Amino acid sequence: MFGTWVLTMCLGLSFARCDGCKQLVPAEKRMAIWDDPNILVVHLKRFDAAFGKITRDIAFSEHLDADAYMASTSGGAASSAASKAQQQGRQQQQQQRRAMRRPGGSYVLHGVLIHEGLSANSGHYYAYVRDGTSKWHCMNDSSVYRVSEARVHDSQRGAYILVSAAKLAAMKQHNMQSLWCFRSQCPFSATMKA
Repeated sequence: MFGTWVLTMCLGLSFARCDGCKQLVPAEKRMAIWDDPNILVVHLKRFDAAFGKITRDIAFSEHLDADAYMASTSGGAASSAASKAQQQGRQQQQQQRRAMRRPGGSYVLHGVLIHEGLSANSGHYYAYVRDGTSKWHCMNDSSVYRVSEARVHDSQRGAYILVSAAKLAAMKQHNMQSLWCFRSQCPFSATMKA
């Protein structure tokens, strides 16, 4: 999903001064994740400049290994000792979090916000949410009901926001359940279907 997002783009006839050789070089732009958070929220561009809906399918998966999309923290010249210390501290935090991650994908999808409608000015929002037992539910206004994983992945055309949680080795399954609404405590529990 992020493959084209992180490609390096040449900015045409724009030039920038290289920090290393001090020469003018063709300017390039690359998008990257600066710091890997515990909760990763990805906002997909679904509306154009005229607020019309962009309806192409965007494939997303259950697991995301974000290492390939991280910004390089070793590149570039730091302008002061303070910024070098901040950069080193950020690198240490990233290394500690990565060391805690399990193999097989560093993030797991837990929510998909869907927009149904033709433009930003009209439509309806609802969400698919994974509970602490890895079951998916549709939360649509006052109704909450269980859905299949296939139905969640069939929502590629309307997916608007993806919410993924870091897959930490230290986090147990019962700790994940505390992040989600328990059936007995949920105000919509009467409308939930098993």
